Amino acid sequence: MRWSSTGQYLSGFQFGWDTTPAIFAYTATDGTATFAVITKENHYGDVGSYCNDATICPPDRTATNPGYPEQYFMSSLSPDLKINWRWQNTNPDSCTRNSDGTLSCVADHPFGFEWCVNAPAVDVNGTVFSNSEDGNLYEIDRNGVLVNRVFTQ
Repeated sequence: MRWSSTGQYLSGFQFGWDTTPAIFAYTATDGTATFAVITKENHYGDVGSYCNDATICPPDRTATNPGYPEQYFMSSLSPDLKINWRWQNTNPDSCTRNSDGTLSCVADHPFGFEWCVNAPAVDVNGTVFSNSEDGNLYEIDRNGVLVNRVFTQ
């Protein structure tokens, strides 16, 4: 939620569950100081809403409801909590590393995997680093483009 200096509610962002955002401070092209709020959006399937207020938290949210599908995003928000960019984890594969170093994978997560992190890390260039429950560390640039992913298990 966003508040004025006098405590007035200004805006909010409808997000997923259990999030702690990171802040990326930078200078805009016009020279003004600004920031982006980097947050995970874990929209789980088949668990209903994430709060008890039907006006802001959809009570009918399920994995198959097209209005509120199961999805997992890393998102950048402007200071007024509008979306700058979103990157969706659509990897369906659960993988394990074999003794010879190769990977064995099974496509068993059709909606992707949740972001398994308290808060993403952001470097001085605005590159976001975050791990996912799929065992990968993702590197996403300040424009929301995947740069790299590394399987860590």
